[in-house]
Amino acid sequence: MFSLFWFIFSISIRSPHIEPNPIDYEITAGIKTDSFHWIQLWERENGSYYRGIDFEDRSKIYKNFEILSKYYFKEARNIHFSQFSGYLENRIKNFKVKEGISLIKDKVLHQNKWTGYLELNYKKNLGLRIQSNFKDYNAVEGWIEIYVSKYITWKTTYKKYGTKSFYQTKAVLEIKL
Repeated sequence: MFSLFWFIFSISIRSPHIEPNPIDYEITAGIKTDSFHWIQLWERENGSYYRGIDFEDRSKIYKNFEILSKYYFKEARNIHFSQFSGYLENRIKNFKVKEGISLIKDKVLHQNKWTGYLELNYKKNLGLRIQSNFKDYNAVEGWIEIYVSKYITWKTTYKKYGTKSFYQTKAVLEIKL
């Protein structure tokens, strides 16, 4: 069946990034197609409340290679930043490999941070991502996804950066139209 677009709704909870804050949460809603998505999010992280917009545009370059341009804007009280990521993606049978760079712009601190990353996926269910700016930011993230039904996905993530680490669990509902 050909699908024009999907409605997306997700709820997640995660351990706090900074103790003794309560458990963080995130609620998202949006639409997506095979080549782009737009998502509005609301979350509590590190004791602050955020509102954000996530927009992606995916373009196929050649056979198994794709490039992604991503705009991410997150606002909380006096914190504003955006992130742009581009990567090449190579799919070989059940495996997917992404190599890319990200630029994070912090409008309050007037800083730009470039990071490089490598992401490995197996059948969309298992993933590992390593990201670093080779100076003061190094992160490792691993996840497992379980497809509960045709429309519901359950994802559990573990992420560690510097001395901080946290767990996140997320339920995603996608309705295809």
